[in-house]
Amino acid sequence: MDVVKPTSTIILNAHELVFSAKKNFKVFSYFPPSNGSAVVNVLGWKESPESEAIIINLERKLKEDEKIVIIITYSGKIGVNSETGFYKSVKDGDIVYATMFQTTGARSVFPCFDEPEYKAEFKIEIAKPKTWTALSNTMEENIKDLG
Repeated sequence: MDVVKPTSTIILNAHELVFSAKKNFKVFSYFPPSNGSAVVNVLGWKESPESEAIIINLERKLKEDEKIVIIITYSGKIGVNSETGFYKSVKDGDIVYATMFQTTGARSVFPCFDEPEYKAEFKIEIAKPKTWTALSNTMEENIKDLG
């Protein structure tokens, strides 16, 4: 991710996700073209349920045009009787797990910049039983059957 203006705070959209400890947040700064990296220490974080956001406070101010990677460990729930985020749908005995991220559904699946004006690029891995079928509206990177 490219830093567009100096900041010591990262605000990501997150709705009904569970973050359990400060150690679950890691921020790395990268220095192309040498591909060297440095850890940016996380001082703490807080949830803002009213704005559906997670606020990450850093030890130092990030510089404009700095490149960073954020790694977050979290958990969430699969929605039922909902057609937003990551949800389970049952019809005529068939079970389908699906995603609907428009307009702001992605924030209930993973922390992100979940606003219509941003276009996100991300990779997703799906591990599934061999008898299940996985479909996507984008190119798959890898399929792993669990047997």
